[in-house]
Amino acid sequence: MMQASNTRRFNSEKTNVDEGGPNLLHKIWALRATHWAEFLSTFTTTLACIVGGCQAGLLGGDDGFFATVAVVGSIVGFCMGISSGGYGNPVFTLGMAAAGRLSHKKVPSYLAMQFAGAFLAAAAGYEYYSPAVDVYEGGTGVRTVPGSAVFFTSIYVPDILPFGLISFPIINHIIIHSILVLVQSILTNAEPQAVPFLVAILPLYFFIPNVVCRLSMNPARDLAPCLVLHLAGYGSQVWTQGSVFYWPVTLIGVVAAGIMGTGRRVSDSIDLERDLENQSSRDIKTAT
Repeated sequence: MMQASNTRRFNSEKTNVDEGGPNLLHKIWALRATHWAEFLSTFTTTLACIVGGCQAGLLGGDDGFFATVAVVGSIVGFCMGISSGGYGNPVFTLGMAAAGRLSHKKVPSYLAMQFAGAFLAAAAGYEYYSPAVDVYEGGTGVRTVPGSAVFFTSIYVPDILPFGLISFPIINHIIIHSILVLVQSILTNAEPQAVPFLVAILPLYFFIPNVVCRLSMNPARDLAPCLVLHLAGYGSQVWTQGSVFYWPVTLIGVVAAGIMGTGRRVSDSIDLERDLENQSSRDIKTAT
């Protein structure tokens, strides 16, 4: 009897051990749909962009190669945020929630994890490249916004405000962000056979706004380096980067784009469903 009891206990322990591996992997895989996916998304995106900028600017690396690093990092970060529905970007999180495509209860935790991931990535990037910054600036502890700060931030405003036209970047933000949100909405709603094509165009899709236009594409990625640089001694100018309109332009543009882009996609879906219902009703009447 004791032997039978020991056998049952052994079998029970063996079952628990056997299930431990798959269960652990299942739990890890399940994180892709939680706020941790948002953390990893912004962490990857921010770190890749900082590495790309600093390797090319501070260490004299090849611009093309490290631009590729930044773009690939942005793609990986984007893919990490698909399953969670927040897309690793406060713009899309707020836009999806405003359009009713994401639960409002998830928004606070998603935003917190997005900014936390970006902040830790910015802090790690600055710590690693700090010795290179000393050499670039010409002295230990010397920190200037027109100098090394530009390699950590996503956009340097004096380069993007031609002739002082403050409305120009707002328009660009709205247009490009709307396109970005619409493409991401299409990607999430695409038929399986269309996914390979959409994945194939992702490099070009991320290259244009991030490298060519140099626009702010992610408020979490933008805010975190500025906060880290301010704490590191760059001063308050890092928040304006040469223009007091920097943050108003960024915030107004991205929020408007997020709501416009997701809302447009939802309205298109509603119109399509209504057309299908009307067509179905006409077919039924014709058949009768």
